[in-house]
Amino acid sequence: MIPGVRDSIRRDGVAAMQRLLARTVPAILALLLCTSGATAQPVGSAAEKSSGTSAPAGVSGERQQDGSLTEANKQLTNPISNVWSLALKQSNYLLDNPHAWNSELQFEPLLPVALTREWNLVTKPVFKFFNSKPYTNSGGNSERAAGLGDSTLTTVLSPNTSNWLLGLGPTLVLPTASTQQTGDGKWQAGPAAVFGYLSKSLLLAVYPQQWWSFAGQSDRSATNKLQLQYFAHYFVGDGWSIGMSPNILVNWEASPGQRLTFPVGLGFSKAVDVCGVAVKFEIQGQYMAIRPDNSGQQWNLQFQITPRLPPLIQGTLF
Repeated sequence: MIPGVRDSIRRDGVAAMQRLLARTVPAILALLLCTSGATAQPVGSAAEKSSGTSAPAGVSGERQQDGSLTEANKQLTNPISNVWSLALKQSNYLLDNPHAWNSELQFEPLLPVALTREWNLVTKPVFKFFNSKPYTNSGGNSERAAGLGDSTLTTVLSPNTSNWLLGLGPTLVLPTASTQQTGDGKWQAGPAAVFGYLSKSLLLAVYPQQWWSFAGQSDRSATNKLQLQYFAHYFVGDGWSIGMSPNILVNWEASPGQRLTFPVGLGFSKAVDVCGVAVKFEIQGQYMAIRPDNSGQQWNLQFQITPRLPPLIQGTLF
């Protein structure tokens, strides 16, 4: 096939798929919420069962629901929670060079399975459904690539503890990007870990993932990079929380002084009851206090919707 025609067909196909996703994902999400709400336990019952507590006699139903929604917010913020969830995350990065916006839409299910009463296996795939990224072509002109991004798959083994968050396992990057600019073109693998503390009103945790490339397109550069997500959230009650959970990025292949992106930020989230299902709505603003001089992210405005879903696998496997 003629290269120009092939590229045109590919671009048209990606654009059509993105339009289809933009129309169908919200509808599917709403359908999942209402259909799962028809069969799931009420928000209060699920939260009380998860926390192992029940409301004392004389406590009003409204107060019970407020406490349950706060518990649901904690569950949906915990990176190795024992409840199933489905996050839809929209990130909008303002870049330094070129000075333009990079928009990403990610789909992030969290799928914990109880192996025994003492151990959980927590799997988190991340699908980058849409990545609109500006770049400078070989002629020095600004262009924009839009398409699918690379996907990741992380699985950690986590012990059941009362307050400590502990997990360790492998993580994998799959080269699913539909354009050269929206992915690395490499298979990548490495370790992942979670360490943190969760109390009645506070969540503090770190979630590092390190990747090295081991296969992929021979004309693409090898990769060696770290992503460390850190969590600092305070739960104020009535389903509300304040805090941040940005990603620290380290590109070990870059020159010294140009490797680190360190963001700080602030966000607010609220858990609400939608058709009997707890759903967390969140907005965060992040500023990259340390970033590469020649390129990189400067600001990020992030929106996220995370419903809690009934588990497809119930009870312990062993």
